[in-house]
Amino acid sequence: MRLDGRADLYALGLVIVESVTGAVPLVADTPLGTLGLRAQHSVTAPARLRSLGPVVERAGRSDPDQRYPDAATMGAALDDAIRVLPPPGPLVLAG
Repeated sequence: MRLDGRADLYALGLVIVESVTGAVPLVADTPLGTLGLRAQHSVTAPARLRSLGPVVERAGRSDPDQRYPDAATMGAALDDAIRVLPPPGPLVLAG
């Protein structure tokens, strides 16, 4: 399999999940095991992602041909998804 920009979109999907949950999805005990998991299983978005969930799940599909074809297409899907999210609450700073 040849890597292309869709691998970056997959990685962005992982980062979005990690930023919301605090845990990286599909991780095994070894790097090779993690690669194997990710080749066989698609990313499942947690319910907390709300409208971002379907975007993350498409970006995180194990088959690159089922992911977004490019960053512009995923960006448009992200734009659509965030329009229906409620505005964020105030940011609480430590100290």
